[in-house]
Amino acid sequence: MNRATEVWAAAPSPAARLQKWAWPLLTLGLTAWVFYPILVYDADPELMSLAEIWGSDDNYSHGFLIAPLALYFVWDRRHVFRSLPVERSWWGLLFILLALLLYLVGMLGGVNFLPRLSAVPLLLGGILWIGGRAWAWQLAFPVLFLLLAIPPPRFVFIQIAFPLQVFASEVAEQVLFWVSVPIVREGNVIHLPHTQLEVAEACSGLRSLQALVTVGVVFAYFFGRGWLQRILIVGASLPIAILVNAFRVTGTGYLAYHYGLAVATGYYHTFEGFAMFALAFALLAALGFAVIRLVPDGSKSGGDAAGPS
Repeated sequence: MNRATEVWAAAPSPAARLQKWAWPLLTLGLTAWVFYPILVYDADPELMSLAEIWGSDDNYSHGFLIAPLALYFVWDRRHVFRSLPVERSWWGLLFILLALLLYLVGMLGGVNFLPRLSAVPLLLGGILWIGGRAWAWQLAFPVLFLLLAIPPPRFVFIQIAFPLQVFASEVAEQVLFWVSVPIVREGNVIHLPHTQLEVAEACSGLRSLQALVTVGVVFAYFFGRGWLQRILIVGASLPIAILVNAFRVTGTGYLAYHYGLAVATGYYHTFEGFAMFALAFALLAALGFAVIRLVPDGSKSGGDAAGPS
């Protein structure tokens, strides 16, 4: 028997290969069929899908970019996957069961956030079950990145937004007072001599905060080296977004006092928002490159799951 015949005889038969992949693929197919209505298709008129939320709520419009970016992160590491062993891990079933549990609890309890969140452990569990630990480690970052596309529960959003509204109002009050603008503040409402401004939920800065955190994660992925640098870069996006939004509210109050409320609303208000986000991005980029230059990367020779390789 020659070498080619021995290799062919040792290779698993098509039936064996099919049996190896049948149950994992069948399980993932069934769970995807269960999850599809909540994630993409609006099966319940009272329950919006993620795509509908991204298209109707400006706070989460960045969600449309998350999945393509996650796919790019996977494609960017394609050469790593060629050398990874495929070793099925039954621990993946625990993640899949956890996903199903989150889904059922959310659907039965009316907590819409949980069924959407359950997609993440479902993906991780499927990868771990079919590919094994090495595949799960390499794909952990792209999968976890999808969390940025999932809107938080409404009560969490309110608990975060209102303190940001008050903080922006307080900063605007102090700065406008320093530049001799007569001002009285009541909570998140700013009273000027001939008008008043309400720092509403849309002006809390939470929208730009979520977008800037997403930008910070992408920036850290491409330019950061080591977990310390990446954590510092992403962490810096939080105070930058909050302070820049407070500066925006201050500028709106200044314009409203000197030039009237019409100048501080409408087109000018929208343009000011874009300008402030550009400023926030510039500050984040400058601070990010400073971190990369000054902070040791602490990277090791192998296995960095969150960064271009």
